[in-house]
Amino acid sequence: MELSEAQNLVLGLTDLELAILLSLISESHCLIETLDEGIDDVSKELALICQNTFGLPWVVVDCSEDGFRDLAQAVLVNSTYMTQDHGRTGSLKHPFFGSEDLSGSTLDEPKVANVVIAKHLNRATDAVQVQALQLMLSGRLTTSSTALFLPSPFILIPVISLENNQPRLNKHLIDHILFSHFHDPEDGYPNLEDDDWVSDDQASLSSVVHKKHSESRRLTQINEETIASIRYFAKSVVVTAEVAQYVHNVVVFLRLHRAVAGGISARSGNDLLELAKCLTPLHGIDYLTPSIVALAAKKVFRHRLRIAGPEDDRSIQYGSDKKVIAQILKGIDSDSVIEHVLSEVEPPL
Repeated sequence: MELSEAQNLVLGLTDLELAILLSLISESHCLIETLDEGIDDVSKELALICQNTFGLPWVVVDCSEDGFRDLAQAVLVNSTYMTQDHGRTGSLKHPFFGSEDLSGSTLDEPKVANVVIAKHLNRATDAVQVQALQLMLSGRLTTSSTALFLPSPFILIPVISLENNQPRLNKHLIDHILFSHFHDPEDGYPNLEDDDWVSDDQASLSSVVHKKHSESRRLTQINEETIASIRYFAKSVVVTAEVAQYVHNVVVFLRLHRAVAGGISARSGNDLLELAKCLTPLHGIDYLTPSIVALAAKKVFRHRLRIAGPEDDRSIQYGSDKKVIAQILKGIDSDSVIEHVLSEVEPPL
C-alpha cells in the first residue's frame, strides 16, 4: 500500500468507521460520545461496522442494566457461530484479524470478542469499570472457571451519553482510552440504514446481546494487511524538533489553563503524539504537521479534561470574588478549552 492509497481509503469512511480504524492502527481503545437518545443506534452502527467493514467479532454490553456485575462473562462469544457464519464467506482467507485455526479446537469453547461495545459504561459500578480496566491492561480475562487471553486485536469502545449530569468514567480508565469522538445523531447511521437486522420494533439490545454474524452484504473492505501497512507508515512518520516542541507546548498550556482542574497526565502527552502519528499517513504524508497535532489534540484531551469550578480557580487565593469567577467560567467545556489553547500556542512555521 502507498500513502496515497491510505488517503483515498479514508475518503470513503464515515466518522465512526474512521474511529475504529484509528483504534486498530494504534492498537488502542476509543470512547464514543453521543446524545442520550442515540446510544442504542450508535452501538448498533458500531456493531455493523465491525461486521461489514472490518470482519471482526463483536459483542454489545449494556453496563447500566440492573444486576449487571460481571463484565468477564459478557465479553465472550461462542466460536461455533463464528466458524459457521464466516464459513460461507469463502472469498475471505482470514475472516478475523489474528484469527487462529479452529479446526482442532472445541467448537463450544468460549472466545473473547475482538470488539466490546460497552453501552453506558460510565453508569456501571466501580467493580465493573475496574474489570474493564483490567481487560485493557492485563491482556487476559479471568472467569470463575478459566483464564482466557484476549484476541488480537482487542478494542474496548465505551458508548456514553453527553447529556448533563452524567457520571464520569473512572479516571484511570479514562487515561487509558487513547481518544474520543462525539457522534451527532443528525450525522446518520449509514450501515444501520442499509441493514434490517435491528428491525422488528427495534428489537431491544438486552443486558448482553450476542448477535450471530450473518452473511455480510459486502466483502470486508479493510483487511489485516491494510491495517499493518498504515501502522508501519505511522511508526515511520518524521517528527521535527519544532513540531515536537509544539506538542509539548500544547500539553503545558492545557495543564496551566485556569479552567482545567486536572486530567492532563504524563500519559496524555504521549497519547497526543501517538494519535497524531497515526493520523499522518491518513492524510497522505509521512511527516507530522502542526495542523494534524491540533486535530489530534481535540480527540485526545476532550474526554480527559476536568473542568474547574469557581472554588478551584487559583485567583481565589488572592482575594478574587467567587461570583465573578463563576461568571467567567460559565459555559466553558472541554472543546472550548482546547480551542482556546490551540489559538494561544503559536505553531512552528
